[in-house]
Amino acid sequence: MRTQEINTASDWEAFLHNVTFALWASHHSMLNTSPTQDAFGRDMIADIPHKTDWAEQYQRKLDQDARNNKRERAMRREWHYAPGDRVLLKNDAVGLMK
Repeated sequence: MRTQEINTASDWEAFLHNVTFALWASHHSMLNTSPTQDAFGRDMIADIPHKTDWAEQYQRKLDQDARNNKRERAMRREWHYAPGDRVLLKNDAVGLMK
């Protein structure tokens, strides 16, 4: 959750579900159990070992980025300039030296 990026209101909604789950699933020293275990008689988190293939996950992310870049490039407009065409130039240095 510490690495989750929140940019819009809908991101907050998804993030709050994760926070709520974490609070309900975490062990509380005062109760000596988790709130879920007290309410439902069992833990929310199953005893399934967590195994992640980080190389596969990284490759999946690279593939997704490549697909997104390809889609964005397909929507990009082609510009063809010929000698003598008038173009607008941006000069960021104007006004910096006084």
